[in-house]
Amino acid sequence: MKKNYVNFCILFTLFFTSYVGASVHTSYLWHLQQPNYWPEKHPNLNRYMNAAEQLDGLSKYPGHPQNNLADIFGKDDRRFIYQWRSKDSVASMNLPDAGAQLIYPGDLIENIDSLGKSYKLGYSPNWASSIKEAASWKTTTGRSKLKVLGFSFHHALLPLIDPDARKKEIALDREMWKRQWGANLPKGFRTSEEAFSTRIIKDLVEAGYEWVVVPNHHLARTHSNYQANHHKGLYDPPNKADQINKPGKNFWSGEIDGRGATLSVPFSYQAHYAKYVDPADGREYKIIVVPMADILSYRDGYSSQGTDFIDRYIAPFSNPAQPSFILFSHDGDNAWGGGYSYYHEAVPKFVHEANNKGYRPTTIQTFLDRNPPPKDDLVHVEDGAWVNAAGDWGHPQFLNWLWYPQRDRKSPEFNHKKPETYADIENGWAEDFRNWAVLIAAQNYVSTAEQVTLDRGEGVFIDKILRPTGQKGYRRNANDAELAWHFYLPGLTSGYMYYGAALDMEVKPTLASNQAVYYAQKALGKNFSDRTAPTIFIPQRYPYNPGSENYGAQYGYQKWIAPSDFKIWTFAYDVSKIERIVLKIRVDEDGVNPIHENSNEVYTHKSVKVSAWKSINMSIRRGNDFVENIFNDGNIDFFIKPGKVADMYFADVKGYKDKLLDYYIEAHDVFGNIKRTDIQHVYVD
Repeated sequence: MKKNYVNFCILFTLFFTSYVGASVHTSYLWHLQQPNYWPEKHPNLNRYMNAAEQLDGLSKYPGHPQNNLADIFGKDDRRFIYQWRSKDSVASMNLPDAGAQLIYPGDLIENIDSLGKSYKLGYSPNWASSIKEAASWKTTTGRSKLKVLGFSFHHALLPLIDPDARKKEIALDREMWKRQWGANLPKGFRTSEEAFSTRIIKDLVEAGYEWVVVPNHHLARTHSNYQANHHKGLYDPPNKADQINKPGKNFWSGEIDGRGATLSVPFSYQAHYAKYVDPADGREYKIIVVPMADILSYRDGYSSQGTDFIDRYIAPFSNPAQPSFILFSHDGDNAWGGGYSYYHEAVPKFVHEANNKGYRPTTIQTFLDRNPPPKDDLVHVEDGAWVNAAGDWGHPQFLNWLWYPQRDRKSPEFNHKKPETYADIENGWAEDFRNWAVLIAAQNYVSTAEQVTLDRGEGVFIDKILRPTGQKGYRRNANDAELAWHFYLPGLTSGYMYYGAALDMEVKPTLASNQAVYYAQKALGKNFSDRTAPTIFIPQRYPYNPGSENYGAQYGYQKWIAPSDFKIWTFAYDVSKIERIVLKIRVDEDGVNPIHENSNEVYTHKSVKVSAWKSINMSIRRGNDFVENIFNDGNIDFFIKPGKVADMYFADVKGYKDKLLDYYIEAHDVFGNIKRTDIQHVYVD
């Protein structure tokens, strides 16, 4: 019966495309990126060096960066897409509303601008002219046919970094956007690696953004009836605390190269609203979440796509009153999706095939102009990035950028057949685990330097963090607090951790952090009033699903039914000193956290729905205990030593079963400054 119904719907689609096709829209989002590969201070100027200067060999560390910049930036496909190929591709679409979105981060702009000004590797000073021309082309609603969206300036993984840094990354990108692309700031935002958490919504809304792109499998996994039938041992099933959206329908599964997803239709292909609740005052911040077609995007980056998947899986179940949106969002300068065959052949072929089927090629903003989601369509989105990263596969804890502290594989306690022996939260180690400790310590120095500078009556301005040295159109030279931010933020580049121990990636965050701490200490001086609370890394949980099934690379791709007891751990640091740090836990009385009710989202509860908070003292592991290459990994050379390292704190959570818990961490410094992290949720099975 089910099969006959689907066949009928497909026939209905093919014969009545003018009706059903109107409920499916398509678009592209091409993400371009090359980071600052070695953000060392320029030998003669108070700023970091960019690609052209690094090619000139100005570093005091001979042979660094180890990345081959001439090959990276000189590849034809990259030279073309960084300058004019996106314009040519949009022109080939040749339909009234068809267009694309472009991500052109600030650090890439700095690199290409430096190469263009010196005519290196085939770049010229007018490298941006074609993009600007295509941006001037308009859809029927007056929107740009090629729109550069908002982004994180240094490709930082926004859900993991400190809110102070998150605000700066967003503001820097907007400052660069105005200077590079002119007026008409974008209303939309795309995160690095499509890594999303509702924690970032407030910062996006306050910066002026109205919508953000999210991976659509993190919508599907929140259905109350979601069945984890795709993960196949690759990653953890969703935690029940996230499965708070209405039941899904019409699930389908797809994969390529082991990357895959199970998705609901039309829900996972519709724009919705999502919210963040400020835990301190209960204020809600709402933003439109635009789904990227997660698995289909990965496919589009590697091969030419037709409309078969729309015909079979999406159009038959779409709703013209709230249309489906197929957004191909992926790297625009890597793999097959970065070359001539993609932009000049595959893209126009798909666009015209879709149009001939009655589907509507468009842009995101044009789509939202005509099809805004209903105001009451409020949904939850699970944390996580897109399916691309091997070993992570879209895990809600961003594992590819933050591995659990692991047990030494040579230790007698490790058994490759027993997943419970892989991680060692109290004593283990991983290179990115260590790097976050370095970044968290530097973050507190930089945040405190800003506070002290403002207290002295000086400004801390975005344009001076962007351009520290005096130039036409910029105010005075940067002060020490602005320089601290300038040198710190490149260290947050997610690619440094994405590639693990490759080349000199694992020393780059230390290079940036040490330079930042130097200027922060200059800003602080000998006597200062510390009114800045400790910096705390977003609390981490192990295992992800206490009391139930866990899978993934962190368990040797084995199924593990974990015990109900679990650990919470974090890094924390204060320039003065942390006096007390505790984990706060409370129980939800009915085991449900409905999306339209906020008792679980605020520190001070006025409801019988949740219990009072219980405090658990956290144990400490000193940063100096794990700052070295303690497993003697031959691929790692920490030839630059960090000046400051945060300590690790952890606590055991015991005695809960079949309970929904809220938790956060609270830290006090010696001057009484208090920091509380965002509230997180876990269902203990």
